[in-house]
Amino acid sequence: KCDLLERLLETNEVLVVPGFVACDSMGATNLLGRGGSDLTALFIAYRMRAQHCRLLKDTDGLYEWDPKRPGTKPKCFAEVTWEQAMALEKRVLQPKALRFAQEQNMAFSFACLSNEVFTKVGASRTSFRETAVEPKPLRVTLLGLGTVGRGVYDRLTELPDRFQVVACVARTP
Repeated sequence: KCDLLERLLETNEVLVVPGFVACDSMGATNLLGRGGSDLTALFIAYRMRAQHCRLLKDTDGLYEWDPKRPGTKPKCFAEVTWEQAMALEKRVLQPKALRFAQEQNMAFSFACLSNEVFTKVGASRTSFRETAVEPKPLRVTLLGLGTVGRGVYDRLTELPDRFQVVACVARTP
């Protein structure tokens, strides 16, 4: 099925693939469970022989421990090995996705949507970032403000550090 994805990528910059369902060798549908979206992204990148795969999360990288925990701020990894990522206390990356990447000798990166800074996960070495980088809010235009659009608007405005609603278009204001 890689040929279909390759054709779609010729005319589209981004493809969104639901990550919790897959087909086995007999064509039966299987749920991938927790971490399925990470595993799906890594699997597709591997099968397509992609030069790079970035997992998008709600944090700007992997930290030594949960940065929301009170006390000393943890350092953010610039690079981390698969083994060390697996050992982190809060599993932001799911073990089955990490195991797959390690088995395929596949490095990947981890970042939030609107940030150019990331953590590289792979075989190389472990190092930390010099300083933390706050991501810029993602600028969003909403088309439609009905029941669903209004719900999306309300949620986005609750997260001003991550989203900036710059315009809304409605048929009947």
